[in-house]
Amino acid sequence: MTPLGERLRQNLRLTVLRFLQAAGDYTLNVSTLASALRDYGMAETRTGVEAELTWLKERGLVTLERPIESLLVARLTTAGLEAAQGVAVVEGVARPAPGG
Repeated sequence: MTPLGERLRQNLRLTVLRFLQAAGDYTLNVSTLASALRDYGMAETRTGVEAELTWLKERGLVTLERPIESLLVARLTTAGLEAAQGVAVVEGVARPAPGG
């Protein structure tokens, strides 16, 4: 992957974690995440969002649940919250700027 492509992936992952952090119960589904990412200028397909969520799950930053076949739900873990806040550094996830 190009340096720019990797930087975009890192920023997208941080943005997903921050969206989950902002959700009342730290939980969002893939469709909502994909729409929110588009609103922030990060157009990504549902398949692409699912791939990033799988990447985040493999690192213990989110859990994934499929309550029905067509619905994938992500929940932020404590490690994911710490990465979103910049308390923990996770390779492959952009670190937020100081103060937000």
